[in-house]
Amino acid sequence: MFTVKRIATRRPIFVIMMFALLLIAVVPALADDPTNVPDGLIDQGVVHGDGRLNQIHHMGGAMIHCVDASGNPTMDYHEGGLRVSDDTGQEMLFISAVTMDEIGPTPAVNTLLGQTERMWYGNVPIAVYRLSSGELQMNGMDEHGKLVEFIFHDDCVRIGAATDEIDSASQSEFGNVFH
Repeated sequence: MFTVKRIATRRPIFVIMMFALLLIAVVPALADDPTNVPDGLIDQGVVHGDGRLNQIHHMGGAMIHCVDASGNPTMDYHEGGLRVSDDTGQEMLFISAVTMDEIGPTPAVNTLLGQTERMWYGNVPIAVYRLSSGELQMNGMDEHGKLVEFIFHDDCVRIGAATDEIDSASQSEFGNVFH
């Protein structure tokens, strides 16, 4: 009888301990969830929660952000511009909204907005263009020596990984094109 009573009093303690252990395991995982989207940014297959537009580390980890006047990632570059950073977050290039407005939304020809002074993979700079289609494009080499063309819209929506194989019409002879 003593043993039964002792087990019966341990069961609630055991259940509470298991629940606490479960909370300890789950809460930090939710806090580190990279799909938590800060400042109203739209989740488009987000891998990194830092606001970068190119969600997959192409070009050796170089990333591009739309930023506000204070340099914070945002969904609208019109008060700030575009910032290209290296894999450690160091700014490599800033293209102001003023520069982008001077070029216009649909130039007659693809127009260079800016390129990094610092060389990147393949000993080439990273360059950002305004395309005649109205899209924006960031070019650079990846760590495997292939040219990567990252094409995006100026609405600053972050683009995640492609879900299917890229068809040959979306590839250049130099490497991969990500839309």
